Amino acid sequence: AGGKIIFFTYSDLITNAEDTLAEATVSPDGHFSCTFDTKETLQVFSHLGVYKTGLFVEPGNDYEVVLPPRKEKSEADRMNPFFEEYSVGLVIRNKTNDDINHLIRMFNDAYVPYYNKYAENLQSMSKPVALDSSISEIMRPFRDTKNAFFKQYCNYKIGLLRHMAYQFRARAASEMYFANRPLLYSNPAYMELFNQVFDKYFVYFSHTPEGSKILIDVNRQKSLTALKHTLGTDSVLRNDALKELVILKNLYDEFYSDHFSRSAILVLLDSIRLTTLFPEHRLIASNIRKQITRLMPGYDPPPFILLNRDSIAVSLDRFKGKYVYIGFCSCFSYSCLREFDMLQKIYNKLNKYVEIVTISVDDNLAQMRNFLSKNNYNWVFLHYGNQPGILKDYDIRGYPTYFLIDKQGKLLLSPAPSPFEGIESRMFEVMREKGDLQ
Repeated sequence: AGGKIIFFTYSDLITNAEDTLAEATVSPDGHFSCTFDTKETLQVFSHLGVYKTGLFVEPGNDYEVVLPPRKEKSEADRMNPFFEEYSVGLVIRNKTNDDINHLIRMFNDAYVPYYNKYAENLQSMSKPVALDSSISEIMRPFRDTKNAFFKQYCNYKIGLLRHMAYQFRARAASEMYFANRPLLYSNPAYMELFNQVFDKYFVYFSHTPEGSKILIDVNRQKSLTALKHTLGTDSVLRNDALKELVILKNLYDEFYSDHFSRSAILVLLDSIRLTTLFPEHRLIASNIRKQITRLMPGYDPPPFILLNRDSIAVSLDRFKGKYVYIGFCSCFSYSCLREFDMLQKIYNKLNKYVEIVTISVDDNLAQMRNFLSKNNYNWVFLHYGNQPGILKDYDIRGYPTYFLIDKQGKLLLSPAPSPFEGIESRMFEVMREKGDLQ
């Protein structure tokens, strides 16, 4: 009672960015109600403690849903940026036999055992007749089903089964399921197969005579027109919409690889945003750009508002006008502790220009406060507990990890050297370059 429930959908199924659809507050008697608009069947979900729960919704329908018993994340779960919620389907009280959720659940119950049998058994490569027989068995109960979304869902799930069971290689699957077919951006089965079939497509196609210019098109020319022309030599990609979607997926996947220039990828993403005729692609390009630039030098760092040793909320924006050296540390980690004395010396020298901010990942605020009461460190310490997602936002994989932010609030060094790695001399270089020191 009194809790807030937020329902989301995926903004796109390449980045899996989430869009808020509706919010509801649970009444004292345990009920809630919310409404949202959609012109197509959507996958809707909510994060509820340890659970991620959801359903498919169709335009014009009402759904009376029953939530699972509330189970909050433990403190360890809440503090773990890599914790994965348990997936639980919502119970629908007013469902009918032709309800999309009922159909998909029945299909998946039949499909998963066969998927496990064939997709994880390489011997299925030599048994296409047996696979075809299994597919007929899966689809038998649904022969008379008219629901278009469901039929497409089944078709692409079967395509995934054939692909994963090595009956269809990527080339054959792309010709059968994607060439000259409509793009189904919101159908998870379509996008799951799409992401499998066109995984590493740029790299593979660049090794063919027709695709050998891909690296030049991207890295040297930074030309969307040239890239489209090269990809157009693949008969599967004669459709402009599919071609652009393949480009978007591969720009996203290759951003952290050694094959393609990051600056070139950003140029191409901007070209798509400005020139595409497909609104869905403009959105996907924007989502990709937002995700891949969040920790790049020259871009805004992920914002935060965290509690200091006095339980006062401190925002990252508060430090604009000075350089900010952020470190993610544990007050009980030897690697962090051995650098604190060096940080104090740096702070004593440069506090006129540089703000040092240590973000403590200790179990609770009391531990950080107790540590500071015994040590005379006078720079800013913040605790991550009220915003544990900050570890994921900054992609923290070990302690200590540092970042340097410039006076305008943009990432300057990401990640930055540690005190032992010479951050002090690097700071002097930066400040001299910027004219802060003579």
